[in-house]
Amino acid sequence: MFALLSEGTRHDPILDVEQVRAWLVERGVSECSQFLDFHSRFGGLEYWIPGTTVYLGLWERDVTGKPVAPSCWRDTQGRFHVSCGNLLISQINLSMREDGFIFEDEDLAYTSVAKCLEDHAALAWDARKNPRWHRRSIRVQSEQSLDELGRAGMEIMHEASDQDVVWWRGDGLLVRDVAMTPPEEKLRSVFVSAEDPRQIENVRALLREKIVVG
Repeated sequence: MFALLSEGTRHDPILDVEQVRAWLVERGVSECSQFLDFHSRFGGLEYWIPGTTVYLGLWERDVTGKPVAPSCWRDTQGRFHVSCGNLLISQINLSMREDGFIFEDEDLAYTSVAKCLEDHAALAWDARKNPRWHRRSIRVQSEQSLDELGRAGMEIMHEASDQDVVWWRGDGLLVRDVAMTPPEEKLRSVFVSAEDPRQIENVRALLREKIVVG
């Protein structure tokens, strides 16, 4: 996990597991093992990724800063969601669905907490390991991940990739390919980090027919 968790700061969870369990059961969440497992493993963890700090745990703070129980709601399919953290500076709220999927605000982002952390870890690892590299964001129109990158000799970083996030690695080159919402617009956000700016232009040339912005 690119040492992200070992470098993070861990505080005692503000709400203990039994408090969280009682609160969830009181609100009708009879099957809460996913939430409690998350709280036991990650509650109180904070770590840095480029541009923000991530806080994890099943609690929130009110306007005075006092710790309060996390938000809990059902989606249109009747499945429970519980707020489980936030990206502080970018003001993105994280929530977990009862099947373990992680959302950033209302957008489905990851199939598990582990995949969320791996993606964030890859971003942090790139920023720290390659501070002098050149970077560019591109928006493309595509229903699927960008297989053109594979045909150009890049390899998928499976440890950091998920169903809607694909990391590609080449010689002196990293590309993060992410499905955007709403899905019906068929847009993808492509972040390119390269040792040589000409490599960015090579990626743009590969994707030329799909580029919307960038």
